[in-house]
Amino acid sequence: MKPFRIILFLFVTSTLSGCINKSSAESPVPEIEFQELAGGQYVDNQRTFPEKQFKLITSQASYNESLLIYSNDDPASIDFINGQVLLVDMGLKGSGGYSIKIKSIIKDNATLTALVESESPAEGCPADAVQTNPYQFVYIPSKEEVFINESRTVIQCD
Repeated sequence: MKPFRIILFLFVTSTLSGCINKSSAESPVPEIEFQELAGGQYVDNQRTFPEKQFKLITSQASYNESLLIYSNDDPASIDFINGQVLLVDMGLKGSGGYSIKIKSIIKDNATLTALVESESPAEGCPADAVQTNPYQFVYIPSKEEVFINESRTVIQCD
């Protein structure tokens, strides 16, 4: 009977140890809301940027000027007292199949991190033979410093 009690004791203690609340578990990092203002694949060889860029825009005049490079749309009136605009620009690409997009913005203490996802076609995949310049403008309702964390995905041919 004694061996049975020892086995039962070991079984119960090992089972209960899995029920202990671990205080070291990390809490989820809070995301902040953002608003897409403009985005697309616009190309005008006179007005595009050949290189990838991430740009924080902190004034209405700068936003108006920057948006004009990518779009003929009228710029929205932006609350730059309480926020800023982030531009992500993949740069000029020699074909279609490319994209860039802000997936989320997370807040950690006094900094923000924009999680940016860029996609490109795998080498040898068929793509439109047209130059593209993927970009996105978003409004961030915060004046805190913004860091970029970019993930890149290569889209394989079907």
